[in-house]
Amino acid sequence: QGFESFADSQKDMVAQAYLGRQVNIQDEGKSVTGIVDAVNKAEDGKVTVQVKGKDYNPENISRVSLSGVSDQ
Repeated sequence: QGFESFADSQKDMVAQAYLGRQVNIQDEGKSVTGIVDAVNKAEDGKVTVQVKGKDYNPENISRVSLSGVSDQ
């Protein structure tokens, strides 16, 4: 029980670190790129990141970068 609670809190902290970052997310075969506007936690404990007004599972994030930084 204690380790499980610790692991869940770690996932929450990682998801919160995405706030304000540009991410690439794989969603139903499409790649979505945008800034993480919010991190949400449902009553059931499920954590999602919000990009362009839509919630995504943070496990589907394939890349994280600083906002406004592009590849040259």
